[in-house]
Amino acid sequence: MNITTPKHKLTILWVEDDVIFSDGFKPFLEATGKYEVILVTSGREAWEVFKENCIDICLLDVHIPGLNGLELGRKIRAKNPIIPIMYISADRNKDTELKGYEGGADDYCQKPIAMDVFLYRMEVLVRRAKSQIDLCKEIDLDGYKYTTKDASIKCNGKVFRMGANEITALTLFIKNLNETVSIEELKEVVFGFEKEGSLTATIKKLRDHFKGSETVKLHTIRGIGYLLEVPRKLVRYK
Repeated sequence: MNITTPKHKLTILWVEDDVIFSDGFKPFLEATGKYEVILVTSGREAWEVFKENCIDICLLDVHIPGLNGLELGRKIRAKNPIIPIMYISADRNKDTELKGYEGGADDYCQKPIAMDVFLYRMEVLVRRAKSQIDLCKEIDLDGYKYTTKDASIKCNGKVFRMGANEITALTLFIKNLNETVSIEELKEVVFGFEKEGSLTATIKKLRDHFKGSETVKLHTIRGIGYLLEVPRKLVRYK
């Protein structure tokens, strides 16, 4: 199936009760074209939004009404082991910062922070989250459970064993879920510069594993590459 490349934006859940601060940074983030921002002002509201939506990045203040930011961060981390979590707070207390990291935060930014530095640290978080996928024991793609330990996909009692090329390609697709992976990158990562191999055959084998699914689709982006499409709310990491 040939489709056009979708414009995929990362969804940020931002908990911030300082309206002046958020009014300055939210338009800046959205103007990059990379992010959509859901802005809330309390911890309890943020937790409900997190449970009901497909969130890619969490930006948390520490001192917020209701559920405080540190408690919220721990709950989010327990629910999702790889989602990027960044604290943005005026609290410069070292103990508070340490508690944030101990609760699973990836970064802790002290206010005020320059916009360009803030954006760079956001991009670092996204790259780090992709690398964390290698540490997951199991990745569930709407019922298709990819187990990294024994290199297999399990679904409805069936076990699909995979070869090395399939494993490498699938891992690359999962790291770039719902985004196009170029033919050149696939060949480089799967086969290496010095090796010859059939990318078409590898793609066909992966498609065969998911052929019974209505939600997990491996698309051909004509002349560009391939895209593994899975609704993000149906993806679970363990």
